[in-house]
Amino acid sequence: MATTNITGEEFNSTVRGEGITLVDFWASWCGPCMQFGPVYERASEANPDITFAKVDTDAEQGLARALGISSIPTLMAFRDDVLVYHEAGALPPKALDALIDQVRELLTQILTVNATLTDQRRNDNMKTVSSWGAILLFPTLIGSIYGMNFEAMPELHWRYGYPMALGLMVVSAVVLYIVFKRRDWL
Repeated sequence: MATTNITGEEFNSTVRGEGITLVDFWASWCGPCMQFGPVYERASEANPDITFAKVDTDAEQGLARALGISSIPTLMAFRDDVLVYHEAGALPPKALDALIDQVRELLTQILTVNATLTDQRRNDNMKTVSSWGAILLFPTLIGSIYGMNFEAMPELHWRYGYPMALGLMVVSAVVLYIVFKRRDWL
């Protein structure tokens, strides 16, 4: 894809697109800009998936001033509407290629970090749900055993049977709560 000359009105719509957008700020009277121009053009032909734009700072002085362009050539790189690179000076071909590779890899790194954080949140949620399930398991189990045994219910024949069953449920739940809280599962 060849480079595209853009105006101040086209700047926002150009950099807000998906993917990578490189913008070269230049002027026709600038020697380093003229040297960097062919390097930038070759990079645009070698990377058709990237948008390569050029802004003539003489014609677009308001845009250059708004973006803080104080020397030229200045190269900006945007990745999905986020400015990820902003430097003045002409880059040699290898440095421009390295910059393009780094901006490309940036998305991969962002997605990897996002996936890691999502997995970590999912694991934390699973720990919490599992902990509450375990805490509720013992009172349910004790209540089920005593509640289903109608002929030999200890609380009917023994004065402390009912308070003991309730106490055992509470103690087991509190012990598990403390254990899981210390392990940061809750």
